[in-house]
Amino acid sequence: MASFPTTSNISFSDAAEVSVSENLRTWDSSETKKIDMQSLQEYTVDLIDKLTKTLEQVKETNSEMKKTLKEMKKFSRNMTAKNQAGSPANAEEDSFSSEDDDSKTDNKASPVQKTEVDPPKPVAKEIAKEVAKEVVKEISKKEKLNKSSQRPRKLRKTRSLLPANQCAAEPIGFRSIVAMAIHKGGIPVCMYEPTGLLQLLCEELKWSYLLDNAAACNSPDERLSWIVAYAISVYSSTIGRYRKPFNPVIGETFDYIDNERGWKFHGEQVSHHPCITAAQAQGKNWLWWQNLTAEVITSKLNMISELTPGMPVRVRIGSEDICWTRPKTTIEKINAIPEKRNIYHEGSMQFRSSSGCSARLVVNRTRECAGEVFDRNGRQCFKLFGGWDVGLSRSKPGGENRESLFELKGHDYNPAQYGFTKFTMSLNELYEEDRPSLPPTDCRFRPDMRALESGKIELTAQYKDALERLQRARERANTYTPLWFTPETDSFIGKGFFVSNGKYWDAKTRRYSEQHERNLFPAVFAIQK
Repeated sequence: MASFPTTSNISFSDAAEVSVSENLRTWDSSETKKIDMQSLQEYTVDLIDKLTKTLEQVKETNSEMKKTLKEMKKFSRNMTAKNQAGSPANAEEDSFSSEDDDSKTDNKASPVQKTEVDPPKPVAKEIAKEVAKEVVKEISKKEKLNKSSQRPRKLRKTRSLLPANQCAAEPIGFRSIVAMAIHKGGIPVCMYEPTGLLQLLCEELKWSYLLDNAAACNSPDERLSWIVAYAISVYSSTIGRYRKPFNPVIGETFDYIDNERGWKFHGEQVSHHPCITAAQAQGKNWLWWQNLTAEVITSKLNMISELTPGMPVRVRIGSEDICWTRPKTTIEKINAIPEKRNIYHEGSMQFRSSSGCSARLVVNRTRECAGEVFDRNGRQCFKLFGGWDVGLSRSKPGGENRESLFELKGHDYNPAQYGFTKFTMSLNELYEEDRPSLPPTDCRFRPDMRALESGKIELTAQYKDALERLQRARERANTYTPLWFTPETDSFIGKGFFVSNGKYWDAKTRRYSEQHERNLFPAVFAIQK
């Protein structure tokens, strides 16, 4: 007859407690110190849940065992009856054996009748050991995750050179200038650099640590001085840059995540007429956004082009709103080769904060800057001085306590590659592992910029012309509705503004599955190559 596991009066909870305590005592004392009370509480709750489920399983097992024992008794009686019918002597012996077996089985099963929830001793010990091991494993896993989250993310190596150097450019004739002025001709592609306006807006966050410093300040007037330093730092990227960026086609997008500095950016070309590029970035306790639009005036006789930004830049730190205006940019000798042109940023930049503080910075043609910061009562708190190509400093009104806010120590631009810095080169870099998580509208998929990076001038011109024709056809067919930005009235500046609808980064984590299913992406780059 088949044998069954023996049972004992040992309590399941006692066995689990003993086994868990045994396992706990095996932990290294140094490891025990690392486990905080919160982790123990969490995993104690998990342990209780697991033990409760195990008890239920043991109850079911005991019930099945009782049924099996009854069936075996019946089987034994049947066999005894058959033996008695066949041989009286053997029947008596078998009957005695059967009764003896039954009595043994009944004696073994008696503890189960006393307490059904107590499982066999070996089962209880094994289960308790396994649960205890799992508790230790889970706590160790959590410790590893905590340690890994505290370590800085591994940074990807970015390129330091483009595939090809910049192409040689020729002067633009007077007739071409006139044609461009009346929108009957385009600028030759040799006058372009392989970046787009969306990427140029992202490039302004190169000095984002100045916004981090502003967010760390407790004083609103001191905070505003850091904001002024950031606002002027963005023009340092124009050193050695003489060529034109590509205008985004309507619906074109771009995103960038800077793990080293701790911010992320996304933007979209929301309108073509008028041309509006919307962007937003969020960093360490700050939010930055703007709509880039400008009035462009070109003088055909003086060969001068002036760009006057139409919308202020916006930043929010906590509950404080800040805005400022941009200076005018002037390009002289627009008919000359790019390296012979003169570029100036000049004008007055006005800063305003919801805290009541304000600031003013005057930028002149010699690149020098001078300004001041005022508190909510209009009193001067700081004097500002420097230049957008060297840095900005502040001091108290009497000139004491001079402190450098932003200092440009050597500009790492490459004059043979469009004056790009290493950071600028990374903006249009396309990693293979990033392709599945980018929308088809991302400007890194733009074929004309990619061709210009490789020095293929004729191919660049063909792609650019095809993209512009496609854009005109799309505009005739329907009106574009932005996917990631919505028009709202900015109560702080009292103007309409395209602001992020907050859907982009969530959609990116899902690889834009909903947008693909609903066919929401415009075919911005759908040309034959």
